[in-house]
Amino acid sequence: MVFDPPRLETIERRLDEVGRLKRKYGESVETILTLRARLETDLEKLGHAGEDEGRLAERVDRLRTELVTRASDLAERREQAVSRLETSVLTELGALDLETAAFRVRLARERAAQGDLAVGPESWRLGPKGVDQAEFLFSGNAGEEVRPLARIASGGELSRTMLALKVVLAATDAVPVLVFDEVDVGIGGKTADTVGKKLRQVARARQVLCVTHLPQIAAYADQHFRVEKREEDGRTATTVAALVKNDRVREVARMLGGESVTDTSLQHALELITQARGK
Repeated sequence: MVFDPPRLETIERRLDEVGRLKRKYGESVETILTLRARLETDLEKLGHAGEDEGRLAERVDRLRTELVTRASDLAERREQAVSRLETSVLTELGALDLETAAFRVRLARERAAQGDLAVGPESWRLGPKGVDQAEFLFSGNAGEEVRPLARIASGGELSRTMLALKVVLAATDAVPVLVFDEVDVGIGGKTADTVGKKLRQVARARQVLCVTHLPQIAAYADQHFRVEKREEDGRTATTVAALVKNDRVREVARMLGGESVTDTSLQHALELITQARGK
């Protein structure tokens, strides 16, 4: 055997270095070598940072120009669409027994601050949805000034306005589920029947859940649930039961005539459901 102390010292020093690298950069030599290759690539990119910066600056300018062009086009289209939307919604509100209601769409813009993306000579601030902030304005009574819908409308007015909007926007709105509560407040008879038709119209493209006390509306549903509250052991319990066939006819009859269900109310309920299915 040939004993070479300098060689042994070199090997031990290298093993110590490999162990130190493992503790700091990875559990194996393969991991360390992979990291080294990545760092070498990153270092090479840093050497060309000036060239990359120029290309990125050009791309940013190109995207900024495209973004401003699209935002300007979107703003123009919105301005053109406002009057059409207002007219269509007012027509639907009239059919929903809100003939005296007023509905407006206000498009608001704000000046761009330093560092913001700006559009047009006025430097409007560009956000994720364009330069416009749309707000719906509403008045439920003739002669009253329109105010923000979210703040002044009652529950029934809000539900019916929402229904009118969804009928108008059914082809473009992507909301999959709509919930209507108090949509029947202050209406009855022919208007209730119209509301039922509108709900069914919206339900052709969306899942619609409607809480109602009016049989004229309930008759249009594809599925009818009865919600009841009662006291059990000193506490209030709520039950939800799906109604089918005769149970549904009986429930609509109860909605027509109260707790006392008669042959006449049953016949009327059956007629309501049958007519609704045929419309």
